[in-house]
Amino acid sequence: MNNAALSINNWGQIVGISDLPGDTTTHAVIWQNGTITDLGTLPGDFYSFTYGINDEGQVIVQSCDINFNCRGALWQKGMMTDLNALTSAGSLYLVLPQHINNQGEITGQGFDPNTGGTPPFVAILCNGNHIGDKDCKAGDQGTDGASAGTTEQPKVVLPENIRKWLQSQRGLGHFGVGAATQQ
Repeated sequence: MNNAALSINNWGQIVGISDLPGDTTTHAVIWQNGTITDLGTLPGDFYSFTYGINDEGQVIVQSCDINFNCRGALWQKGMMTDLNALTSAGSLYLVLPQHINNQGEITGQGFDPNTGGTPPFVAILCNGNHIGDKDCKAGDQGTDGASAGTTEQPKVVLPENIRKWLQSQRGLGHFGVGAATQQ
C-alpha cells in the first residue's frame, strides 16, 4: 500500500494520496481530525492525485481515466468539480493543477488542442476574494466557492504524448489498462 502526505494548510488538514485496497489505483485523500477521507475521482475516472490545499479547505485534484486522460478538479465541502466547468479558458483544457492559495487562485499546466502544447495557467475562483474582478460575473459562483453550474465538462481525449508526459509526472508507469482489468 502506497501513501504519501503532500501538503498541509494552517488548520492541520493534510492532503496526499493513498492506494486503494489491492493496490490497483491511487486516490487523493485528506487527513483531518485523525480521519482519512478518500476524495474519489470525477465520474468515469480511475485515478486521482493532489498537490495542494488552502486554508479554506479547498483541494486541487487531478482526476484521470484508465487511459490517463486527465483533468483538473476542485474538491470542497465533500464535492469534486471539474475545473474546466468553472472556467472560460477558451480552448485551454486544465489537466494538471499544482497549487492553490488562500484566495482561491490555482496554478498548473493546461493542454491546448490547437497547438498541442502544455502552457501554464492561473485560474481564479470567483469567490468572496474576487467578487469585483472583471472576469468574475455575478452568478459565476457563490461566496463559498461552490459552482452555480454543472460539475463536469465533456472529457478531452489527450494525445498519447501528453498522456505519457502526465503519467511520467507521477511516476506511475505501472498503472494502466492491465491494472484495471484485474479488479
